Amino acid sequence: MPRKLAKRRRDGDVEVPEDENETPTARIVKRKRKRGTADQEVDAEDEISVNPPPMKKGRQEDDERERRKEVKHDYAYLKPTTRKILQEVIQSDWKKLPEPAQRQVQMILLTAKRTALNSIEPKRRKEVEYVLDVMHRKLEKRLPRSPFPPFSKAGHFNLEEQIERSRILMAEHIPATDSVKLLEEEIEREERRIQDKRDQLAELEKNAKLALQQQKKRSKATHPLLHEIAASARHADSADNIGLAKDRNKHHVFDEVDKDLAPLLSQLRSHLESIRANGNQLEGVEGAIADAQAALRIALQAT
Repeated sequence: MPRKLAKRRRDGDVEVPEDENETPTARIVKRKRKRGTADQEVDAEDEISVNPPPMKKGRQEDDERERRKEVKHDYAYLKPTTRKILQEVIQSDWKKLPEPAQRQVQMILLTAKRTALNSIEPKRRKEVEYVLDVMHRKLEKRLPRSPFPPFSKAGHFNLEEQIERSRILMAEHIPATDSVKLLEEEIEREERRIQDKRDQLAELEKNAKLALQQQKKRSKATHPLLHEIAASARHADSADNIGLAKDRNKHHVFDEVDKDLAPLLSQLRSHLESIRANGNQLEGVEGAIADAQAALRIALQAT
Protein backbone atom coordinates (compact mmCIF):
# COMPACT_ATOMS: atom_id res chain seq x y z
CA MET A 1 0.00 0.00 0.00
CA PRO A 2 1.21 3.43 -0.73
CA ARG A 3 2.69 5.34 2.14
CA LYS A 4 3.67 8.90 2.59
CA LEU A 5 6.67 9.84 4.62
CA ALA A 6 6.46 12.64 7.10
CA LYS A 7 9.00 15.35 7.39
CA ARG A 8 12.23 14.51 9.10
CA ARG A 9 12.88 15.85 12.54
CA ARG A 10 16.17 16.86 14.04
CA ASP A 11 16.41 13.99 16.48
CA GLY A 12 15.89 11.27 13.83
CA ASP A 13 13.87 10.07 10.76
CA VAL A 14 10.25 9.25 11.58
CA GLU A 15 8.03 7.27 9.17
CA VAL A 16 4.28 7.63 9.83
CA PRO A 17 1.75 5.71 7.66
CA GLU A 18 -1.25 7.65 6.42
CA ASP A 19 -3.44 4.61 5.54
CA GLU A 20 -6.47 4.42 7.80
CA ASN A 21 -6.64 0.56 7.72
CA GLU A 22 -3.10 0.10 8.98
CA THR A 23 -2.20 0.58 12.58
CA PRO A 24 -0.21 3.71 13.19
CA THR A 25 3.39 2.86 13.93
CA ALA A 26 6.37 5.11 14.20
CA ARG A 27 9.97 4.21 13.82
CA ILE A 28 12.68 6.53 14.97
CA VAL A 29 15.92 6.29 13.14
CA LYS A 30 18.81 7.90 14.96
CA ARG A 31 21.32 9.77 12.94
CA LYS A 32 24.97 9.34 13.53
CA ARG A 33 26.98 12.48 13.67
CA LYS A 34 30.57 12.77 12.93
CA ARG A 35 32.79 14.12 15.57
CA GLY A 36 33.63 17.57 14.44
CA THR A 37 35.75 20.39 15.67
CA ALA A 38 33.10 21.48 18.21
CA ASP A 39 33.24 18.13 20.04
CA GLN A 40 37.01 18.23 20.01
CA GLU A 41 36.99 21.71 21.53
CA VAL A 42 34.59 20.54 24.28
CA ASP A 43 36.86 17.58 25.06
CA ALA A 44 39.84 19.89 25.17
CA GLU A 45 38.03 22.21 27.58
CA ASP A 46 37.15 19.22 29.79
CA GLU A 47 40.77 18.12 29.84
CA ILE A 48 41.86 21.64 30.73
CA SER A 49 39.31 21.80 33.55
CA VAL A 50 40.43 18.43 34.91
CA ASN A 51 44.13 19.14 34.56
CA PRO A 52 44.55 22.91 34.90
CA PRO A 53 47.81 24.45 33.72
CA PRO A 54 50.47 25.06 36.33
CA MET A 55 50.06 28.43 38.01
CA LYS A 56 52.85 30.88 38.51
CA LYS A 57 54.40 31.32 41.93
CA GLY A 58 53.18 34.89 42.38
CA ARG A 59 49.65 33.96 41.46
CA GLN A 60 49.70 31.03 43.89
CA GLU A 61 50.81 33.33 46.71
CA ASP A 62 48.00 35.77 45.88
CA ASP A 63 45.45 32.95 45.94
CA GLU A 64 46.76 31.76 49.31
CA ARG A 65 46.47 35.28 50.72
CA GLU A 66 42.90 35.57 49.47
CA ARG A 67 42.04 32.27 51.11
CA ARG A 68 43.53 33.43 54.39
CA LYS A 69 41.51 36.63 54.19
CA GLU A 70 38.34 34.66 53.57
CA VAL A 71 38.98 32.56 56.68
CA LYS A 72 39.04 35.65 58.93
CA HIS A 73 35.86 36.34 60.86
CA ASP A 74 34.40 39.51 62.30
CA TYR A 75 33.22 37.72 65.45
CA ALA A 76 34.78 35.68 68.25
CA TYR A 77 35.13 31.99 67.46
CA LEU A 78 37.01 28.92 68.67
CA LYS A 79 40.03 28.26 66.51
CA PRO A 80 41.06 24.60 66.15
CA THR A 81 44.67 23.90 67.01
CA THR A 82 46.88 20.83 66.67
CA ARG A 83 49.26 19.80 69.42
CA LYS A 84 52.02 17.25 69.09
CA ILE A 85 52.27 15.00 72.14
CA LEU A 86 55.04 12.52 72.75
CA GLN A 87 54.25 8.83 72.95
CA GLU A 88 55.95 8.66 76.34
CA VAL A 89 53.59 11.27 77.72
CA ILE A 90 50.59 9.37 76.37
CA GLN A 91 51.75 6.12 77.94
CA SER A 92 52.58 7.68 81.30
CA ASP A 93 49.91 10.36 81.84
CA TRP A 94 46.97 9.38 79.70
CA LYS A 95 44.49 6.94 81.18
CA LYS A 96 41.40 5.02 80.15
CA LEU A 97 37.98 6.53 80.55
CA PRO A 98 35.91 5.50 83.56
CA GLU A 99 32.70 3.59 82.99
CA PRO A 100 30.35 6.60 83.48
CA ALA A 101 32.29 8.55 80.85
CA GLN A 102 32.22 5.56 78.49
CA ARG A 103 28.46 5.33 78.84
CA GLN A 104 28.13 9.03 78.05
CA VAL A 105 30.27 8.62 74.93
CA GLN A 106 28.15 5.65 73.82
CA MET A 107 24.99 7.71 74.28
CA ILE A 108 26.51 10.50 72.17
CA LEU A 109 27.40 8.04 69.41
CA LEU A 110 23.93 6.51 69.48
CA THR A 111 22.30 9.95 69.29
CA ALA A 112 24.52 10.91 66.35
CA LYS A 113 23.60 7.64 64.60
CA ARG A 114 19.87 8.26 65.00
CA THR A 115 20.20 11.84 63.81
CA ALA A 116 22.06 10.70 60.69
CA LEU A 117 19.49 7.99 59.92
CA ASN A 118 16.55 10.35 60.29
CA SER A 119 18.06 12.76 57.78
CA ILE A 120 18.42 10.10 55.03
CA GLU A 121 15.83 8.88 52.56
CA PRO A 122 14.12 5.53 53.36
CA LYS A 123 15.58 3.87 50.25
CA ARG A 124 19.18 4.34 51.40
CA ARG A 125 18.51 4.00 55.10
CA LYS A 126 19.38 0.29 55.26
CA GLU A 127 22.76 0.76 53.63
CA VAL A 128 23.60 3.72 55.84
CA GLU A 129 22.39 1.89 58.92
CA TYR A 130 24.64 -1.06 58.12
CA VAL A 131 27.69 1.21 57.71
CA LEU A 132 26.90 3.12 60.90
CA ASP A 133 26.42 -0.11 62.85
CA VAL A 134 29.85 -1.31 61.77
CA MET A 135 31.48 1.99 62.78
CA HIS A 136 29.54 2.05 66.03
CA ARG A 137 30.69 -1.43 67.00
CA LYS A 138 34.31 -0.60 66.18
CA LEU A 139 34.21 2.54 68.31
CA GLU A 140 32.57 0.70 71.19
CA LYS A 141 35.31 -1.93 71.11
CA ARG A 142 38.12 0.62 70.97
CA LEU A 143 36.63 2.96 73.57
CA PRO A 144 37.56 0.94 76.71
CA ARG A 145 41.13 0.41 75.44
CA SER A 146 41.85 3.90 74.09
CA PRO A 147 43.85 6.31 76.30
CA PHE A 148 42.53 9.80 76.97
CA PRO A 149 44.24 12.91 78.37
CA PRO A 150 43.67 13.73 82.03
CA PHE A 151 40.79 16.06 82.78
CA SER A 152 41.75 19.65 83.63
CA LYS A 153 39.62 22.65 84.45
CA ALA A 154 41.76 24.79 82.18
CA GLY A 155 40.76 22.72 79.17
CA HIS A 156 37.07 22.73 80.04
CA PHE A 157 35.11 25.37 78.16
CA ASN A 158 32.03 26.71 79.92
CA LEU A 159 30.05 28.99 77.63
CA GLU A 160 27.83 30.49 80.34
CA GLU A 161 30.82 31.26 82.54
CA GLN A 162 32.63 32.92 79.65
CA ILE A 163 29.54 34.99 78.78
CA GLU A 164 29.19 36.14 82.40
CA ARG A 165 32.87 36.99 82.55
CA SER A 166 32.60 38.91 79.29
CA ARG A 167 29.62 40.84 80.67
CA ILE A 168 31.54 41.76 83.84
CA LEU A 169 34.55 42.86 81.82
CA MET A 170 32.38 44.98 79.54
CA ALA A 171 30.73 46.58 82.58
CA GLU A 172 34.21 47.49 83.85
CA HIS A 173 35.42 48.48 80.41
CA ILE A 174 32.72 51.07 79.70
CA PRO A 175 33.43 53.38 82.70
CA ALA A 176 37.14 52.91 82.18
CA THR A 177 36.87 54.06 78.57
CA ASP A 178 34.71 57.00 79.65
CA SER A 179 37.27 58.06 82.25
CA VAL A 180 40.04 57.70 79.69
CA LYS A 181 38.13 59.94 77.28
CA LEU A 182 37.61 62.55 80.01
CA LEU A 183 41.30 62.46 80.88
CA GLU A 184 42.26 62.79 77.23
CA GLU A 185 39.97 65.81 76.85
CA GLU A 186 41.45 67.37 80.02
CA ILE A 187 44.96 66.73 78.69
CA GLU A 188 44.04 68.39 75.41
CA ARG A 189 42.68 71.44 77.24
CA GLU A 190 45.82 71.72 79.38
CA GLU A 191 48.01 71.34 76.32
CA ARG A 192 46.10 74.15 74.60
CA ARG A 193 46.55 76.35 77.70
CA ILE A 194 50.25 75.57 77.82
CA GLN A 195 50.55 76.42 74.15
CA ASP A 196 48.76 79.72 74.73
CA LYS A 197 51.11 80.53 77.63
CA ARG A 198 54.09 79.68 75.47
CA ASP A 199 52.80 81.93 72.71
CA GLN A 200 52.32 84.77 75.22
CA LEU A 201 55.81 84.22 76.63
CA ALA A 202 57.30 84.26 73.14
CA GLU A 203 55.42 87.48 72.39
CA LEU A 204 56.68 89.11 75.62
CA GLU A 205 60.26 88.06 74.90
CA LYS A 206 59.93 89.46 71.40
CA ASN A 207 58.57 92.77 72.73
CA ALA A 208 61.33 92.94 75.36
CA LYS A 209 63.99 92.47 72.70
CA LEU A 210 62.40 95.15 70.55
CA ALA A 211 62.21 97.55 73.52
CA LEU A 212 65.86 96.90 74.36
CA GLN A 213 66.88 97.52 70.77
CA GLN A 214 64.88 100.76 70.67
CA GLN A 215 66.45 101.89 73.94
CA LYS A 216 69.93 101.22 72.56
CA LYS A 217 69.11 103.16 69.41
CA ARG A 218 67.79 106.10 71.46
CA SER A 219 70.82 106.06 73.75
CA LYS A 220 73.08 106.22 70.72
CA ALA A 221 71.10 109.15 69.32
CA THR A 222 71.26 111.26 72.56
CA HIS A 223 73.92 113.95 73.19
CA PRO A 224 76.93 113.00 75.35
CA LEU A 225 76.21 115.83 77.82
CA LEU A 226 72.79 114.35 78.54
CA HIS A 227 74.48 111.05 79.38
CA GLU A 228 76.67 112.82 81.96
CA ILE A 229 73.68 114.65 83.51
CA ALA A 230 71.70 111.43 83.77
CA ALA A 231 74.65 109.64 85.37
CA SER A 232 75.15 112.42 87.93
CA ALA A 233 71.41 112.43 88.73
CA ARG A 234 71.49 108.69 89.36
CA HIS A 235 74.45 109.05 91.74
CA ALA A 236 72.85 112.05 93.55
CA ASP A 237 69.67 110.11 94.38
CA SER A 238 71.35 107.90 96.98
CA ALA A 239 70.48 108.24 100.67
CA ASP A 240 73.83 109.83 101.50
CA ASN A 241 73.68 112.37 98.71
CA ILE A 242 70.06 113.54 98.93
CA GLY A 243 71.02 116.53 101.14
CA LEU A 244 68.33 116.67 103.83
CA ALA A 245 67.99 119.86 105.89
CA LYS A 246 69.54 119.82 109.35
CA ASP A 247 67.30 119.67 112.41
CA ARG A 248 66.82 122.95 114.23
CA ASN A 249 66.61 123.32 118.01
CA LYS A 250 63.00 123.77 119.03
CA HIS A 251 63.95 125.84 122.06
CA HIS A 252 65.50 128.50 119.86
CA VAL A 253 62.51 129.09 117.62
CA PHE A 254 61.63 132.41 119.26
CA ASP A 255 65.19 133.61 119.69
CA GLU A 256 64.81 136.15 116.97
CA VAL A 257 63.54 139.54 118.23
CA ASP A 258 60.40 140.91 116.62
CA LYS A 259 59.19 144.37 117.61
CA ASP A 260 55.53 143.60 116.89
CA LEU A 261 55.48 140.30 118.78
CA ALA A 262 57.60 141.34 121.75
CA PRO A 263 54.73 142.66 123.98
CA LEU A 264 52.57 139.61 123.21
CA LEU A 265 55.39 137.26 124.00
CA SER A 266 56.01 138.99 127.35
CA GLN A 267 52.32 138.70 128.33
CA LEU A 268 52.23 135.05 127.34
CA ARG A 269 55.36 134.34 129.30
CA SER A 270 53.86 135.98 132.44
CA HIS A 271 50.66 133.94 132.14
CA LEU A 272 52.62 130.71 131.81
CA GLU A 273 54.66 131.53 134.88
CA SER A 274 51.50 132.25 136.93
CA ILE A 275 49.97 128.92 135.82
CA ARG A 276 53.14 127.12 136.81
CA ALA A 277 53.08 128.81 140.27
CA ASN A 278 49.45 127.82 140.85
CA GLY A 279 50.25 124.25 139.86
CA ASN A 280 53.11 124.10 142.32
CA GLN A 281 50.71 125.05 145.12
CA LEU A 282 48.46 122.07 144.31
CA GLU A 283 51.20 119.48 144.36
CA GLY A 284 50.29 118.04 147.84
CA VAL A 285 46.50 118.29 147.44
CA GLU A 286 46.28 115.32 145.06
CA GLY A 287 48.09 113.00 147.50
CA ALA A 288 45.91 114.13 150.43
CA ILE A 289 42.74 113.45 148.44
CA ALA A 290 43.93 109.93 147.60
CA ASP A 291 44.72 109.21 151.28
CA ALA A 292 41.28 110.48 152.37
CA GLN A 293 39.51 108.26 149.83
CA ALA A 294 41.43 105.20 151.03
CA ALA A 295 40.57 105.92 154.71
CA LEU A 296 36.92 106.38 153.79
CA ARG A 297 36.81 102.99 152.04
CA ILE A 298 38.37 101.28 155.07
CA ALA A 299 35.85 102.89 157.41
CA LEU A 300 32.93 101.85 155.24
CA GLN A 301 34.13 98.25 155.11
CA ALA A 302 34.55 98.14 158.90
CA THR A 303 30.97 99.22 159.52
